[in-house]
Amino acid sequence: MTDAELRGYRRRLLDLARRVVGEVRDLWDVSPAAEEGEAGAGSPDDLTDAGDAGGHEYEEQVDHALAGNEELLLEEITAALDRINKGTFGRCGACGRPVGHDRLRAVPYARFCAACARREEAASG
Repeated sequence: MTDAELRGYRRRLLDLARRVVGEVRDLWDVSPAAEEGEAGAGSPDDLTDAGDAGGHEYEEQVDHALAGNEELLLEEITAALDRINKGTFGRCGACGRPVGHDRLRAVPYARFCAACARREEAASG
């Protein structure tokens, strides 16, 4: 892989990392508990019915799950940037063969070539 290609991937990964950090921040900022100040800060009279409380709890759980997924993505991005620094970016972590440019364009933080990624996915169920 050329230096220019590596610079391009590094730039894409850093841009993606900035976007993900912003999304995680937004998810935590708009959770129902944040909107209400603190969980349970309002009195029961503030709720129009018990379903509202359940709805807020559900929204908060979804926001936390999404934030968790984004944080895992950020870990993958960070690992890809580390591979660039170590000179192993673009090599499959399982078989050592090159990860295809099409795959890296689609998933710039890919750890595995397409064949090994399919095997990993099948093995994990």
